[in-house]
Amino acid sequence: LLWECVKKNNSFMRKSKNMPTMSAEAGNLIGVHSAKFSGLANSKAVGLSTQTTGPKQTIILTLKNPRSSRAFRPKARLMTVGIKKNAKKGTAQLEKKLAEGFYRPDLLPLVKAKYAKIHMSFKKKKATAHSRRAPAAKEPGMQPARDTCLSDCATSPWACARHLRSTGGGSNGGAMRE
Repeated sequence: LLWECVKKNNSFMRKSKNMPTMSAEAGNLIGVHSAKFSGLANSKAVGLSTQTTGPKQTIILTLKNPRSSRAFRPKARLMTVGIKKNAKKGTAQLEKKLAEGFYRPDLLPLVKAKYAKIHMSFKKKKATAHSRRAPAAKEPGMQPARDTCLSDCATSPWACARHLRSTGGGSNGGAMRE
């Protein structure tokens, strides 16, 4: 009955052309406006998000409060639980809360996938220090430099800088030699 009341119009709906209707409600796991993921209409809502406090970032699991008396109090309706950042411990904690506790085992694969994405977003890209003296490291997938000119160099002398230097062409009148 509650979903029938909120499915047509509510303050959390985000509509746009040529896109599915999205939802910004707390407790909606993937943000899609549907009965399965609704944080308002389901008696067992699940949400996974991040919280930043200063330089620290934490992963927060949002669940509906198990006490039925809290259902009509907006601030106390949802309960938040901190999830560990260690991948093994975090997924084990999610499994314990959702599958083993019979809370929402149908959403467990989606929660694990979102946890993995959030966990990857916390990793910062390492800055590599490049030395001016050492030769540049070869990137994976690049071909090594060739000692000889390419085959089309013979037909087009302007195609290869090496050929240009060896023939004496260029702006400095053949001063560059190998």
